[in-house]
Amino acid sequence: MLPANDGDCILVQAIGAEAETTSILIDGGRSRSYEIWKPHLDQLLASRKIIDLLVVTHIDGDHVEGIISFLRDVNRDVAVSEIWFNGYEQVIAVQQRPADIEAFSAKQADQLSRLLNSMTTPWNSITSKGPLSRDTVPLPVELGPFKIRIVTPSSRKLAALATRWDAILTEVDSQTSLQTQSGLESFGTKPIDVEELAKSNDIPDTARPNGSSIGFLLNAFGHSILLTGDCHAEDLALGIRELGATQDLPLEVSVMKVSHHGATKNTSKHLLSLIKSEYYAFSTDGQHRDHPDRKIVSKILKSSEAKKVLAFNYESKRSALWRDDQMEKDHNYSVYPADINAPGFLSVTLEAKAIIADLSGSKGRDGADV
Repeated sequence: MLPANDGDCILVQAIGAEAETTSILIDGGRSRSYEIWKPHLDQLLASRKIIDLLVVTHIDGDHVEGIISFLRDVNRDVAVSEIWFNGYEQVIAVQQRPADIEAFSAKQADQLSRLLNSMTTPWNSITSKGPLSRDTVPLPVELGPFKIRIVTPSSRKLAALATRWDAILTEVDSQTSLQTQSGLESFGTKPIDVEELAKSNDIPDTARPNGSSIGFLLNAFGHSILLTGDCHAEDLALGIRELGATQDLPLEVSVMKVSHHGATKNTSKHLLSLIKSEYYAFSTDGQHRDHPDRKIVSKILKSSEAKKVLAFNYESKRSALWRDDQMEKDHNYSVYPADINAPGFLSVTLEAKAIIADLSGSKGRDGADV
C-alpha cells in the first residue's frame, strides 16, 4: 500500500523464480499524494518501469486524482500496458442504449475518460473498451502468473450509476478536498468493547460511485488477494458466493483490502462470514471520522476464531486504538508493524506456496468450474 492520504494506491507484484515481474497498480489516491508515492513506485519497479495493468476502481477523487496526475506527468518514465476503468461510456453501455453512448462521444463526461481517449494505451481491451463487471467478464483473466477474477460490480450496480451521472460527478467534485478530524475527540480513554461493537447492525452503503467499484480476486503462486475498492458489501458478497464460497466453506485469501478504508457501511457480518483472510489491510490516513470504523474492525476480529493480522498503512489515532497487547491477546490478532519512517507505505511479502492452489477447483453458481 502506497501513501495515498485518505485514498487507495496499491501495487501488487508477482516475482518469479528468475526475478521476472508482473506489476498491477490499483488507484492513485489524491492529487497531492502522487509526488509522495511516485518515489516508492519507482523503487519497487526497479529497472523494469512497466505497469502491466492499471486499475482505476471508480470515479471518487481519493482513487482517481493521483492517477490523473500520474498519467499527465510529462517526465513519467513508467509505461502502462493496459488500463481498466469504467467511465461514462462504459456505464451507459451496460444499459445498451446506443443513443446515450452516441451522446457521450460529444460530451466526454469526465476528466479521466478524456485523458484515456487521448492516449494509445489499451483501455478495457478484454471487453473491446466496453464495461467491466462480473457479468461482462465472467471468466478469469490471465496476466503473467496472475489469474484475475472480477467480483464487483454487477452490471446492475454499474447501470445504477448511469441514471444520475451528472449529479454524481458534481457531488464527487465537491468532496475531492473533504477531510475531517470530526469525531476523534470522542475517543477518550474508554476501552474498546469488541464483543459489543461486533454485534452492531450492518448499514448498507447507497453511494452509487462506490457501488460501481471494480473489485477483483488476484491469484498467483498459491496465494489469493482480494482487492475491493469502495465496493458495496452485499454486491461483493454476491460475487464471492458466485465463486462457490459459503459460510461453511469461505473463500480463503491471504490478504483482503477492506472496502472503503474500513468505513461503516461497506463491510457486513454476512460478507465477512464468506471470507477467511490472514491479513486485513486498511488504506487510510485516518482523517475521516469512520476510516477505519471501530465497529468494522470489531466485526472482522469476531468473524471467526482464526488469528488475524490488521495492517494499517498509516499510524493514526484510529489505527493506534488497536495496538494494545491485552486486546490483541484477548481477541487473537496482531497489528502489522507500520514503517514510521515512511508514513502511508506498507509492504507484505508472501512466499510462494509449495502446493499451488487456484480457482480451478471451485464451483460456480451453476455448478460449472470457475
